[in-house]
Order: sequence, then structure tokens, then C-alpha cells
Amino acid sequence: MQNWISGFMDNDSLFGRLMTRVYVIVGANLMFVLFSIPVITTGAAYTALLTVMMKALRGDGDINPFKEFLLGFKENWKQSGISFLILAGAAGFLLADLRIIRAAGGSMEILYYPTLAALILVLVISLYLFPTIAAFRDTLPHLVRNAIFFAVRRIWSIPILLVAYVFPLALTYTDRDLLPLYAFCWTVFGFGALAMLSSSLLLPVMEPYLAPRTEQEQDNDNET
Repeated sequence: MQNWISGFMDNDSLFGRLMTRVYVIVGANLMFVLFSIPVITTGAAYTALLTVMMKALRGDGDINPFKEFLLGFKENWKQSGISFLILAGAAGFLLADLRIIRAAGGSMEILYYPTLAALILVLVISLYLFPTIAAFRDTLPHLVRNAIFFAVRRIWSIPILLVAYVFPLALTYTDRDLLPLYAFCWTVFGFGALAMLSSSLLLPVMEPYLAPRTEQEQDNDNET
């Protein structure tokens, strides 16, 4: 009985690997929430969150999410910050346009669907650009080009990610009765779970273009 319990609780067991993954998601999620408080740093924080998830998926999952988050934040804060400001500004502008078009009605409604399509395009670029920044070191124009390339290569993942990201967030803002529950979920694991889903879908198509993990990186993961 004791051997069975020891085996069940071992880090290499299914339960142990599951708990390790939960630890990574929750730890990185808490760091993301903390580092997103200034709002302007949200892009860098999200890229760091994705960095943690990709390293966990590429390795054995036994990493220090707090240490890896800080490294990812430090390495990518400039490109991620610029990208976030541009994309958030474009999305805010298009959302405002949609409200104006709806309120104006009449002949203005012909612009509704082109504007909505532009907003969806901005969201799609956001969903693929930040994982690309997390995975590669390059100039921002090249990273944007690569993000579009990966989106096309994984085109079936676009509706999955759009629904996974947009629906829970929309539900959070519309369902006021359950807002405390949603707030708890987002604070503890919500963003981390979405980043893990995004990384799981995109990492296979990115893997051939990534540098192989070195023995030193693998030893560092084992030490943490």
C-alpha cells in the first residue's frame, strides 16, 4: 500500500505530472496578473506567460514558473510593449467605430461588417504575434511576418483560439451575477490556461524552426 501511494505521488507519475503542470499554470498566471496591473505592461506580461508555457511543453514541465516568467518579461518587454500598444490602440479604435456605426444606422451600416472583419484580423494577429515573440528572437517586422505564416500554417486553430479567448472574456463582462467567480478564475489560472492552450496548438508548427534545447538548459530545468 505504501509503495502504491509513493508511486502515485511521485513526480514522474500521471498525478505528479498533472500537479506539476497545475503549479506552472497557477504560478505563471499569478505573475501575469501582478505584472499586468500597470496595464501598459500587459503585452510583455502575456509574452512572458507564453514563454513559461512553451518552456514547460518543450521540456519535462518541471520548471520554475516565477523565474522563467521574469526572464521572459525581461527579454521581450520592448517588442511586446510596442506590439501591445499598437494592437490595443487599433482594437479600441475599431470597437469605437462599430459603436458609432451601430448608433448612426442608415447608410453607415454598410461599414459594419468590413470594420468587424478588420477587428477580427487585429485579434488574430494578436493571438499569433505574442507566441511568436515568446518563441523567437528577431526584428518586429519579421516577427509579424512569421506570426502570419504560422497562422496560415495552423489556419484551423484560428476559430479555436478566437472562441477560447473571446467567449470567456465576453461572458465575464456580461454576466454580472457570477463576476466574483470569474474574477477568481482569471486571477488564479484563467490566463495561464489560455496561454497553455495557445502554446499547445502553435508549438508543433513552430518546433522545426526553434533551436534545439541544449543539455545545459535541460540540466537547469532539472535543477529547478
